[in-house]
Amino acid sequence: DWSSDVCSSDLVEHSESENISDPAIEQLPKAIVEANGTEVDTISGATVTSKAIIEAVNNALAQVK
Repeated sequence: DWSSDVCSSDLVEHSESENISDPAIEQLPKAIVEANGTEVDTISGATVTSKAIIEAVNNALAQVK
C-alpha cells in the first residue's frame, strides 16, 4: 500500500494568495501525513489550493512507486 510511504509532506514554494491559501498550506501537509494518504478533506475557503496540494502529493507518490 503506497500510503504507508507518506512520512512527510513539505510545501517548497507556491504562488497562491497568502491570506487565502495559508490555512491549506499550514494544515494539509500534516493531515496527509496523519491520514497516511491524500484521502483528506479540502480546506474551506482554500479549495483550489487544497486540491493542488493533494494533486502534487499524488504526483510525487506516483513517481516513487
